[in-house]
Amino acid sequence: MRDLSVAAALAAGLCAILAATSSDYGITWDERLYLESGTSFMTWLRSPSFSSIDEHWSPYYTHPPFHQALGGATRYVLYERLGWLDELGAFRASTLLFAFALLSGLYLFAQRLYGRGIAVAVVLSFFLMPRVFYHAHLGALDYSITALIFWTSFAYWRSLERPRWIWVAAFVLGLGLATKLNAYVTYPTLGLAYVLHHGRDALTWRRLRGQIPLIVVPPLVVFAMWPWLWPDPLVRAENFVGYHLDHFAIPVFYLGAIWAEAPFHYPFVTMLVTVPAVTLFVAAAGALGLVSGPRRKVTLFFAASALLPLVVVALPGVPKYDGVRLFLPAFPFLCLLSGEGLAQLASRVRMRVAARVVWGGYLIALLLTVGPVLRLVHPYEISYFNLLAGGYRGAVAHGFDADYWGGSYAALLQWMKEEGESAYWMPIATRLGIHYLETGALPPSVRFADRAESDYLVLLMRPGFFDLEQWRHFREREPVIRVGPPGRQTAAIYRLAPSATLAPSQGRVPGPFRPRRKGERGGRNQQQRRGGAREARSATAQGSTGEHAHRNTAEIGVARRQRSAG
Repeated sequence: MRDLSVAAALAAGLCAILAATSSDYGITWDERLYLESGTSFMTWLRSPSFSSIDEHWSPYYTHPPFHQALGGATRYVLYERLGWLDELGAFRASTLLFAFALLSGLYLFAQRLYGRGIAVAVVLSFFLMPRVFYHAHLGALDYSITALIFWTSFAYWRSLERPRWIWVAAFVLGLGLATKLNAYVTYPTLGLAYVLHHGRDALTWRRLRGQIPLIVVPPLVVFAMWPWLWPDPLVRAENFVGYHLDHFAIPVFYLGAIWAEAPFHYPFVTMLVTVPAVTLFVAAAGALGLVSGPRRKVTLFFAASALLPLVVVALPGVPKYDGVRLFLPAFPFLCLLSGEGLAQLASRVRMRVAARVVWGGYLIALLLTVGPVLRLVHPYEISYFNLLAGGYRGAVAHGFDADYWGGSYAALLQWMKEEGESAYWMPIATRLGIHYLETGALPPSVRFADRAESDYLVLLMRPGFFDLEQWRHFREREPVIRVGPPGRQTAAIYRLAPSATLAPSQGRVPGPFRPRRKGERGGRNQQQRRGGAREARSATAQGSTGEHAHRNTAEIGVARRQRSAG
C-alpha cells in the first residue's frame, strides 16, 4: 500500500507540471483532426443511435477511437459544461490520465525489481526525456499508446506469477488496439515473456489455455468501443487494415538528404541522438544484465520491448518519419533498462550505501544535464538533440528536421496580429492556421491564401515538404521573424518577393516532392488526415500518381536520395 501511495504521489506531482505547462504548446498537426473526431464521437455518445453511426464515425475511421473519444469526453466536461479550460486544453487533459497511469506503473514495475530509489530514477529518466516531455502535453495518440503498451506488458509480467492479471493485460491490450494499430507489436514480447517464464512447459495445454484471454478479449474490446465497425464488421475491418497497408511514404529530411522513404537505420539513429546521453549510458550498462546477474529474464524482456518498436519501424515499407513518435513505446523500457544499469553499477560498488550513491549520483547528473536544457529549449523540446549529435548546432550540421508537427506556429501569432491586415501563404499544415482563425487566436484581418495572393510565407522547418521556392527562402532569405530554441529555427515568416524574381532562369519551377504511393486504396483518406501535406503538394508537381516529382538538386543545394516506397 505504501508503494502505491508513493507511485500515485510521484505521478500526480509530475502530471501537475504537465498541466501547468500545457498551454505553452501550440496545436499540432494531428491534434486538429483528433479534436474534430473526439467532438464528433462525444456528440454521438450523448445521443447514440444506430442510424447516425456513419454520420459521426465514418469520417474518422483511420485510427481506432478510444483516446479520441476520451479526449472528446474531457473536452465536453472541462470546456462545454464547466468552462474550466479552453477547448484544446480540455481535450489535452485526456493525455494526463495516460501520463498518470504510465508514470505510476513505471514506478511500481521498477520498485518491485530495484527498490524505491532506483524506481524514482527510472520515472524521472522517462519524464525528463525532452521529446517524451513534449509528447506528454499533446492530445495525440503516441503518448497514450505508449502508456497502454507499457501497462499491457507490466500486467502480463505480473500474470506469470498471479494468473488473474492475464485479464488485466488482455483488457488493456484491447484498449491499446482501440487506440492505435501499432499495439499489435506487444504480442511478440508477451510471447517472449511467456517462453522465458515457462521454459519447456510453455507448449503444454495446461499453460497455453491460460493465454486464451489475450486472443479473445482484445478484439471484443475493440469491437465494443468502435461503433463504426458495427454495421458491417468484416468489411469495415478490412477497409481499415487496407488503409494502413496502403499508407504511402512521407518524405523525410534526414542526414542532410530528402528521402522518399527513410532508410532502415532512421529509427536507431534518431533514438541515439534524441535520448539524453546519460540515460543512454546507464541503459547500456543495464544491457550487461543480459550476460550476468540475477534478473536476466526480465532484462531480456525489457531489451526486447525497447528494441521491437524500432525494428518494426525499420522494416521496408513501414512509414518512417516524425522523429521518435512512431516508436515512442520503446522509451519506458529503455528507462527500465537504465534501472537495471543502476542496479548493476551499485552491485559493483563496495559500500553499504552503494545503491543510494549510484542512483543519487545518476539523478544529480540527470538533473544537471537535462534540467537546464529543458528550461532553455521549452517549449521546443521536439527539436532536442543530445551531445552525441552535437546539440542543436550539430543537428543542423548533420541535417535533421527541426519541427515536424507545427506546434511552433503558435509563437508567430503575436507578430501576425501586430502586422495587421495581410495575406499569408502557409504551404505546410495550413489547417493549423485555419484553426487559429476559427478560435480567435488570429483576427479576421489575417487571411491565408495561395502563393500569388500572399504577402508573406509562413514556413515550418520541415524540409522534406519544401518546394523549390520554399528552399530558396529557407537557404537564402532573411525572415522577418524566426522562432525556435537557441541556435535553431523551427518556424519563420518571410516577406514574399514577386514570383518572377525567384523562378529559375530556364524551364518551369519543379513541383514539390511527391512520394510514391503503394496503392490507391486509402489514398484520399490519407490526404484527408494529413491535409497540410496535401496542400504542400501543389499542382506544379510533375509526374502521375506513383511517380516521383524530381527537383533540381543543384539549385536546392541538398543531396537527394530517391528510394522506391513500393
